[in-house]
Amino acid sequence: MVQATQTVELKPETLQAYAKHIGEAEAVVEQALRGDRQFLWSDGSPQRIAQLRKGATIAELSSGKRPIQVSDGLIHDWIGATSQWKGPWRSSRITTIIRTSINPR
Repeated sequence: MVQATQTVELKPETLQAYAKHIGEAEAVVEQALRGDRQFLWSDGSPQRIAQLRKGATIAELSSGKRPIQVSDGLIHDWIGATSQWKGPWRSSRITTIIRTSINPR
């Protein structure tokens, strides 16, 4: 069954909140690039590393347990990692993925 989609015009306040979130997310990436924090998200948790060593693909909301509420919308900011291939474990064999989207209410 195909469902029709509806085009939604986001309000300026929603777009402003989204732009602020993107700026904050980019600042975190800059910290990692400068070496001020861990580069790979997966290295921040022994549980994540163990899952990846077993070949799992893992993902979670960057903001914690729920999407970020903004004026007339929700920001879904996910981060995840997966092993690229099997073999001896090496940190360089992990790919970190960041996806951000905004959903109007």
